[in-house]
Amino acid sequence: MIITPFATICMALTLSLVGGDDLESLLGRCQNIRTSISNQRGLLEGDIEAVRTLRDDINEWNADHKELALIAAELQFTIWLGEIDEANELFEELTILQPENSRIALAWAEFRMEQEGLDSHTVYTDLIERYPNSSEIVMNWVNVLENKNQFTSAINAIEKLSVEQIQDPETTLVYARLLFSDNRFSDAIDALSNANQEAVNATPVISSRIASDKNKYEEAKGYWEEELSIREVEDAAGDMPTARIITAKGPIELTLFEDHAPNTVANFITLAEDGFYDGTKFHRVLKKFMAQGGDPNSRDGAEGSAGSGGPGYNIKDEHLGDDFRRHFAGTLSMANRSTPNSGGSQFFLTHMPTSHLDGRHTAFGRVSGGLDVVRNLEVDDVILSIVVTNKREHDYTPETIGAAEKAAKPKPKQPVKGNPGITLTNQGN
Repeated sequence: MIITPFATICMALTLSLVGGDDLESLLGRCQNIRTSISNQRGLLEGDIEAVRTLRDDINEWNADHKELALIAAELQFTIWLGEIDEANELFEELTILQPENSRIALAWAEFRMEQEGLDSHTVYTDLIERYPNSSEIVMNWVNVLENKNQFTSAINAIEKLSVEQIQDPETTLVYARLLFSDNRFSDAIDALSNANQEAVNATPVISSRIASDKNKYEEAKGYWEEELSIREVEDAAGDMPTARIITAKGPIELTLFEDHAPNTVANFITLAEDGFYDGTKFHRVLKKFMAQGGDPNSRDGAEGSAGSGGPGYNIKDEHLGDDFRRHFAGTLSMANRSTPNSGGSQFFLTHMPTSHLDGRHTAFGRVSGGLDVVRNLEVDDVILSIVVTNKREHDYTPETIGAAEKAAKPKPKQPVKGNPGITLTNQGN
């Protein structure tokens, strides 16, 4: 059992609001047991009886008083004891005593979501409606959204705060990061530039983080402007190959970069038209990074481990020249084994910009519709089919490397710990 986040609120209330000589003994016991449990980083089995005894003594005192801080202390110990119904009753009592205290309301909401599995969207919508000026509630909701890959919704939530609240340096850093995740690099830079400079200067760590992020976003902005120029030319030509990944969660529309990765595109189109991808799954999904699929071993009943299979051959890399395409939110790219020319059928779709993959993986397309679907994908979501919706008028036969019988069942490799890009490159073709 570990100390819950509610301990912070309870401790603050106890130390700031309780007074009087008749409470000194209870306060001293509360402080001693908190210190002990904090030092050992959580409750041990032998602590339970001591916590229960103290909680019962506080409960007896509270029966004749309405002292906010000791109700909070009783709540803290009740949570540690795992008594859910009693904890909810104490939370309710605290909210009645302090209806305007958004921190108590937030703590109770998070407790109920954890214990009762309440829908986070419903809970936070209600909280924000009740406490529209609470940046703490909004930023907790933003954190939930970001961890679900819902970057655009998180941006919209932050933008409902006041200008002063958004300019708080900590909030600004989150806001800019979300804008970056949505390929809005100029907006991310502007957000950092508009942070409360006095508050920034007062905290060297924050100042350093803002400077570092601004440099990162400015570099990404330059690459993004190059990418947009290329896309403008492609859109003007109007003949780029396109495809549609059909999933149960919706379609994902793709534009394929034939001018920059012709053999990789030919390989993808050939496999798609042959039905190679039908019934395969997204076997690897890392939130705030990418979703990977295209392995025949991921099908139900297939032999071999998902992530180690391929089409029985490899294709050459096309990310080694000066004109390779970079990885932004919604990039379609080839997986490989961290060795040259080891791609085959596996591909991945990025949730956000992943510049550490530039020049390491062949980016051969982009999501032109359905990025929200990509960001909602989960492990084992099925690729029902990949349909090629447009091709240029020529043959699409890829150049391949290796005999089928030798490459059909490569020996699975263990992921390498560390950089997610390194892990990705050890998942097979």
